[in-house]
Amino acid sequence: MNDNKKNIAVQCFRGLFCLFIMFYHYTVRFSEIYHYRLPSFVYPIAGVMVYIGMGCFCFITGYYTYQPKSNNTSICKNILRRIRRLYPPYLYSIIVIYVLSLLSSAFLGDRKVSFIVFLENTVLLNIPLRSGFVDGAHWFVVFILVMNVFFIILSKLPNVMASHWFWSTQHAVFCLASIIGFVYFSSLNSYILFASLVSFGVFFKLYSYALIGKNTFYLVTALQIITIVFSESLDHSFLLIAFLLAVCAAMREKTEKYIQVSDSNALSWIGDRSYHIYLIHQNIGYMVINGMLYVGWPYVSGLLFAVIVAISLGSILYYLEKNVLTGRSAG
Repeated sequence: MNDNKKNIAVQCFRGLFCLFIMFYHYTVRFSEIYHYRLPSFVYPIAGVMVYIGMGCFCFITGYYTYQPKSNNTSICKNILRRIRRLYPPYLYSIIVIYVLSLLSSAFLGDRKVSFIVFLENTVLLNIPLRSGFVDGAHWFVVFILVMNVFFIILSKLPNVMASHWFWSTQHAVFCLASIIGFVYFSSLNSYILFASLVSFGVFFKLYSYALIGKNTFYLVTALQIITIVFSESLDHSFLLIAFLLAVCAAMREKTEKYIQVSDSNALSWIGDRSYHIYLIHQNIGYMVINGMLYVGWPYVSGLLFAVIVAISLGSILYYLEKNVLTGRSAG
């Protein structure tokens, strides 16, 4: 496998999961925040979508966190490389969201933040200060950055990569914490479950490169499945497991089979830009939907237009990062 080449199947999954998350935010979360009543059938569907979308996003992130070919690179260089990948789009997105919130604050309501909170967000001081996010979706950036740093450090510790016991134990701790979190601290459960799924993605990368044996990986897989089943309703759990298996199957195929022009496939095109779209979609989408409702357009029109605006702004952000701000070629 060659991780430097795009696996179009995985990119398609990324695009699909990004749309799942957007649908949840533009339906259930919008309804909760702005007290807009939706048809009853929307709520369970959107709940399943976000559970699958976030869970599989975490798994894919874990898979790409560990890079066997960069083992000779120092911890600091690896961490700085991840920060350079994750932080600039985050910074650009909060600038765009904050400026647009000033121009259309009436359509955002209480989710608009002060200039001081905006400045705290630019350097992530909002987390220790608990002052809130410019956009509610941005918790994921911090979570993924922490998980990246965690696994980069682990992968550099002496003899850790050769220790199946160490990796299995580490994953077991995440899974046990997730189950305990579900039983006693349900509000924390999602974060711990997502951490276990990132860990599971790292395991799958190790297994793909024959760095751990089949028995170890099967044990970890069984533990992860048990954790998923215990952490959510059975309907949700089995759907998430099914999607995870589909993503695993796509990753196990030879990457070269999927080398195509990414723009030729709508889902893979969105998948390429999914991180940027995710960063910018939530509050801007709320502003668009509220604005459309204000002028008398139906909610469904506002939802569709919000998706178009979020994908468009995310694509612009993607282009700026790749072609202007970092000097890399987009595509």
